[in-house]
Amino acid sequence: MPNDNRAIEILFKIAIVLSISLTGLISLSIHQRNEAVQREINAKYEVIAEQNAAIVQTIVNESFTVALNLSDYLMETCYAESQTEELQNKSIIYDEPISIEGYLAENYIIHTALSAIVSPHIPITEVGIYFEPYAFSLMETYAFTITEPENEQPIYTVMSTYDEYKYEYFYYRTIQDNQTSTFLTASGKTCITTPIICYKGELVGVISICVENNAFEAIRSNDEAKAYVLSDSLLSFYGGDELTSFTQDLSTQSVQLLKEQMENEEAFFVTISTEDESYGCHMCPIFIFDEIWWSCVVSEL
Repeated sequence: MPNDNRAIEILFKIAIVLSISLTGLISLSIHQRNEAVQREINAKYEVIAEQNAAIVQTIVNESFTVALNLSDYLMETCYAESQTEELQNKSIIYDEPISIEGYLAENYIIHTALSAIVSPHIPITEVGIYFEPYAFSLMETYAFTITEPENEQPIYTVMSTYDEYKYEYFYYRTIQDNQTSTFLTASGKTCITTPIICYKGELVGVISICVENNAFEAIRSNDEAKAYVLSDSLLSFYGGDELTSFTQDLSTQSVQLLKEQMENEEAFFVTISTEDESYGCHMCPIFIFDEIWWSCVVSEL
């Protein structure tokens, strides 16, 4: 009888050890499986963030190409030395006499701008041309914008004086920095500006190409994850309330973590949190001229 009790006791202990071991193995297996699932989810959203970055980069590059084409053409038309020939042509924009070079340039501007605006492949909604005084066909003021046609007729907004635009932030900043830049407008547009450099090397004006921020609707998102396009200061171009800070509801620690990772200028993943929830945040840089925008995908954990 004592031997039987001893055997039962040993079997009982073995059963306990096996049960604990099996429980541990099951827990480890579940943990490994959850980690594998999370890695798969992270990889999926990492790819989406990269694809969205490429989409935004393409939109900006195509818009900049239009600005570059205009800038290259206008380089040869500014600052006529004198006006000796009789002015037999009239400006379509200002309905004033204009040189033949100015007339041809104006037609090129209008044709290029309208072609870009009506193109289904480029989401441009506005093209603006702004010159310094007397830099275009010896006209004191030459500046206008073209927007999407209504009833097949282009819509021109014409500036009557230099003062109307010389103090506009996008204009004097582009003139001051003498480089291509991007600007957000209060009306929900992203504008790419580039200087017009005369063949003499003088800066004589600014070209502005604007796209509605809803052009970024092409980026991917779904019910489990939300996509954003952010500036380098974490201002939302698209995805949240436009022109608001992406970080406004985040914890101080999350904001600091994002900023630290962004300094590396490469893709990364971090966990961010609000007062009530935690989320996965996938960030991929978008190199826009001398700026860095960010493609961001926020997913539930």
